Order: sequence, then structure tokens, then C-alpha cells
Amino acid sequence: MNIRDSSRLHDTLDAAGKIQRWIAGSNSLAFAHDELLQSGIERQLEIIGESLRVVRNRYPEIEEDFPEIHGWIALRNIVAHEYQVVDYDAIWSACTQELPILVERLTNILDVS
Repeated sequence: MNIRDSSRLHDTLDAAGKIQRWIAGSNSLAFAHDELLQSGIERQLEIIGESLRVVRNRYPEIEEDFPEIHGWIALRNIVAHEYQVVDYDAIWSACTQELPILVERLTNILDVS
């Protein structure tokens, strides 16, 4: 099986798409006061990080074309295990600044458009 067949990468792309749809037209202040949105995004970040962890373990060569994979896995670990100290400004920044890069990277790896 090659990396393009990985259902985990498709799961990651789906989770990223949900986040992008949910935050469209929003801002950091609204996000800071919306517990439901925070919770939903945290869950999708957990899916992204766990999926990428499995992919990295199965396909270590992904790190060559996707060096920021470690950051997404680390973010998942923070959200899942360090939930008491989650920095929602950092979450917002990851979702607005880094997530579009993740989506582009996955789209290129999966060769989808």
C-alpha cells in the first residue's frame, strides 16, 4: 500500500475541512467565548494528530515532505492530555495560520483537488 491509499490521511483532510468550515467568518474573540466551537475543534485536532501519528509510524518517509507533522501530533497530545492548559489563542492561530498549509500539504500528498 502506498501513502496515497492511507485512509488516515483522508481522515485528517476531512477533520481539517470541518474546522475550516466551522471557523469561516468567525474571529478569535468569538472563538474564545464559544465553548461548543472550542470543543468541536479540539476533537478534530485530536483526529488530525492521531491520524498523522499513525501515518508517520507506517510511512516514516512522510517527514521528508511534511516536516510540520510533529507539530500537529504534539498539538493533539496537548489537547488530549494537557487539556487544563490549552491555549485557545494558540489553537486559533493553528487553525487560521497553519491549517491551510496542512490542507495544501495533504492535498498534494494525496494528489486530490
